[in-house]
Amino acid sequence: MNKKSSFWITLAVLAYTTWNATGLVQAWQTAPLEKFSWIMLLVWTIPIVLTWCTFHSEKDREKLYTPFFLWSAIVLTFLGVITSLNALKYVGFACALACFVPKHWSSIPWLISSISWMPAMGWIGSRYFPNYQLEVRIAIVFLGVISWITIEKNHFSHEEST
Repeated sequence: MNKKSSFWITLAVLAYTTWNATGLVQAWQTAPLEKFSWIMLLVWTIPIVLTWCTFHSEKDREKLYTPFFLWSAIVLTFLGVITSLNALKYVGFACALACFVPKHWSSIPWLISSISWMPAMGWIGSRYFPNYQLEVRIAIVFLGVISWITIEKNHFSHEEST
């Protein structure tokens, strides 16, 4: 499989996972604990925007392809559909979005911080920190994004110097 077709396959997987994660919009509109979660998703996508602003050429974007997050997105979303577990669909959606950032270990804390925009965080927060849900979500998403930016900056500067 060449890199050009892998890009289109990745977009198809993103479309599939997005379609199956449409319950997020309904949760954000109706659930009182989730009304600001869409903002967390926008903040969480900052690494994707930075990557696409940085990687201008087709050759640079070839570095983005890895089958791990792609297959994770497909499997998790498919399992979510079969079991009717929306949380699996949302994690699959996050994995599909993660296909658009460079593959480095810095992606792991960033991917984990995706919990900040998922309805599961509302459930967890209502039990363990009911008065600070928004603050905890903000802290989680910013820690994930800042850790990604910091580690990637160091990783790229190390690659350029060698």
